[in-house]
Amino acid sequence: LGFMFPLPFILIGNFLSNFPHKHSKTFWGKILAFGIFLLLFIYNLYGNPFRSEPNRQKDQVKTISQFVISKTDSKPYNFALITDHNSDHAYRYYFQTLGKPDIRMENIMNDPQRKTVTDQLLIVCESSECHPLGYPSFEVSNFGRAEIAGEWNVSVVKVFRLIHYSGKKK
Repeated sequence: LGFMFPLPFILIGNFLSNFPHKHSKTFWGKILAFGIFLLLFIYNLYGNPFRSEPNRQKDQVKTISQFVISKTDSKPYNFALITDHNSDHAYRYYFQTLGKPDIRMENIMNDPQRKTVTDQLLIVCESSECHPLGYPSFEVSNFGRAEIAGEWNVSVVKVFRLIHYSGKKK
């Protein structure tokens, strides 16, 4: 039904373009056409997204990236993102520009000695429900069996620090 989306705009535009020609002889016809145009113009200004406060998403990603870097203890780290819709490119951009890029994990065919898997995995969770242990993304599953070493709420996300499972009770 996507082809029907432009239909209301076409009908209203056709009505407004033909209305003054049919009623151009009367003063009230011109006033009514101008009034309808003004009403639609004001209605569209009211729904304009520029009237609302911006969400500062770029600043939030930078703040979260700085926090993730602060939790690495200046050691090499892997990074994962658990989300329903976003990509990790923005976080990785800030890791790069802040001078602390993550180590990208390779699959077992390209890295049989698993040299690209570090001792810690930092996970940013943008989902409302987040269970990073056993999550089926490549970064989490390729890290191996892990345990949660830290958990923090930052801005609108939750950050986890996973380390390899040691089997020792805390």
